[in-house]
Order: sequence, then structure tokens, then C-alpha cells
Amino acid sequence: TPARTPWWLLILRLAIAALVITALAHPLLNPQALLTGSGPLVLVIDDGWAAAPRWPERLAAMSELTDRAERNGLPVRLLATAPRADGQPIAVSDVLTAAEARSIVQAMTPRPWPTDRGAALAALAQLAPDVSGGMNALWLTDGLASAQADVDNQLAKRLQELGDLTVLRDPPEDMALLMMPPSGSQSGLTLTVRRPAGDHVRTVTVRATGEQGELVAREEIGFNVGET
Repeated sequence: TPARTPWWLLILRLAIAALVITALAHPLLNPQALLTGSGPLVLVIDDGWAAAPRWPERLAAMSELTDRAERNGLPVRLLATAPRADGQPIAVSDVLTAAEARSIVQAMTPRPWPTDRGAALAALAQLAPDVSGGMNALWLTDGLASAQADVDNQLAKRLQELGDLTVLRDPPEDMALLMMPPSGSQSGLTLTVRRPAGDHVRTVTVRATGEQGELVAREEIGFNVGET
């Protein structure tokens, strides 16, 4: 048994300890990424039905953005684009600290109805630009086009007027699907599944379950390029 630890083992242990400490500190190679202005972070969140499939990833992105705002000492304003369940109008939040905003977004859940970006645009019209250095505008979109003509472009233009705009969205292969009401006949049910983009091949599964949750049927649906 050696009287003392070999020098190479001591160096190895110190290196491992340093790596663990660095990892736990969550270092950022570019802490200013996405937040280039010195004004508030304006976070616009599509929280309608189409945001539900990847909501955990959206929560993680929102938490990361509020963390960056906190590190930069920036206040936050939130705007959710889906109508509220209590019937209150869509509105931009008051100025929040990053910690307050983080608490709110972590409690958010997607709504089972579409967004209303026209109402969100009207809410942003009441928001005066920040003259201290430009706002940091981030739009976490579900990727679906609004039913109202050109309202998406108007919303993006309004956000650009407030400051630098970054749009975050899911990749096309992960965007939400829509299953239309089935049509019945003597031979069974006919289902139509729609997707918002047809620029890639995609296979999805449709499951039929019974009253107790048991699997009754399972069918795969294939989308070719160009098919929606």
C-alpha cells in the first residue's frame, strides 16, 4: 500500500471534479444568444391545441429564455395567444421579473382550442416600444398558419417594430396533426388525418381504444412528399 496517493491519480481526480463542477454550472458558450437588446424580453407563446404534442420541450425553452433574461438582468413580458378559459381578453402581462415569469410559464398548459393571433396583435398594438435599448422579442410558434389572412405577417412585423425578433418553432416532421371527424359506413369507419406541411415522408399511427382503454385496432398511415 503506497504511503501517499500517486501524482497521476491525484491529477485525474482533480480533473474529474473540475468537469463535474463545470457541468453542474450549466456554462453558456454564448450567453447573449437570442437576447441582443437591453430592453425587456417579450415572450409570445402559442399555447393552443397544436402546441400540445411537444409541450414539455416548449416549457424547457421558455425556462431557458427566462433564465437568460435573469442572467442579463432583463424584465419579462408574456403574451399567450390562445383565448383564456375565463373569458378574459388576450393581453400582454405587466412587467415581470424573470423569476415571476418563470413561475407563470411553468404553470402554463396548452388550451384545447386554436390560437387567436388577431387578438394577440391587438394586444401588442397597446405596447409602446422600449426606448432604452430595444426589446428582445421571441415568438414560440406552433407553426400553423392563422385562419385570418396575413395576420401572422402582421404579428411578426409588429414584434420587429418592438425590437429584434427571433421565431422558434418545431421542425416540420414534429408539428401537430389533425384528425377529422370519421365517416361511418357498413364496412367501418373512414378517417382523414391532415398535416400542415408536406415536404417530407412521415408515418403516423392511429389507435382505436375501447371503453376500458383496451386496444381495439391499430393502423399506420403513410404520408409521401407533397401529401398533406
